[in-house]
Order: sequence, then structure tokens, then C-alpha cells
Amino acid sequence: MSSMSEELLDKKLPKTMRTYKITKDDTNLIEIAKEVISKNHIENNLISCGVGSALITSKGKIYKGVNIHSKTSGPTSICAETSAIAQMVSDGERKIKTIVALWVDGKKWDVLPPCGACRHIISQFGDPWVIISKTKKTKLSDLYPLPAK
Repeated sequence: MSSMSEELLDKKLPKTMRTYKITKDDTNLIEIAKEVISKNHIENNLISCGVGSALITSKGKIYKGVNIHSKTSGPTSICAETSAIAQMVSDGERKIKTIVALWVDGKKWDVLPPCGACRHIISQFGDPWVIISKTKKTKLSDLYPLPAK
């Protein structure tokens, strides 16, 4: 996975998208996502787990997840955000306040904006903040303006 510089991200974002600086709480959520994937990274000839996610609910509970990429059957893979959301739902929570996903490779890491499928799944649990870079966040409704509900 390649890192996207802040400058390149700014060029790719629509001019109408509102972005905000991340807060100390957002930075803490990033650190939790880095920790979960650093401790649970897997790379072999069958699967790869290289992305971690963390979310905080409207009630303040934190949930973590990792992706599981099947190298033998792409459709059976799951994203880290979906993994964290499944943990949240399993615990009876239903509203996401903020979510982040990132990849780690040794000391290098970067935030990954959610894919289209994840944006749809996230939209079923509110209009949370989505951390889209090391310094910026936006509301899901700016990333995914017309979700199917």
C-alpha cells in the first residue's frame, strides 16, 4: 500500500468537501488502530491482515478490528472497518461517533479513507466523523452523500 501525502489528498478532495483538523481524541483513536494492527499483523501465502481500524461510539466505547484479506478468494475478504463494526454490533451498540482505518508497515503507516462498501456499511450506523488522513477528518455524509437507507 502506498502513502498518500496531505498535498495529494488535498488535490483529490472535491472543493466542496468540508474537512476539519483532527483532535486529540482522534489522535488517540489513530494510536489504537495502529496498535491493533501492529499486534495482529499477518502475512503468509493464504491471508494478509495489514489494516487496522478503531471506532468510538456515541456512548464512548471503543471497538477495534483488522482486515482479513484472503489471497485465495477475494470476495471472502473483509475490511478492518467492517470487523470493528461487527464487534460494536455484537456488543449491542448502534451509533458510531468517529472511525479510522490505517495500514502499518514497520515504522511507516498511513490513514486509509474507507472504500465504497465500507462507506455504505458505516452509513447504516449514523453520520460519523471519518478520519481521512493523518491531520484531517470529515463527516461521512461528505464522503458518501446519498446512502441507501
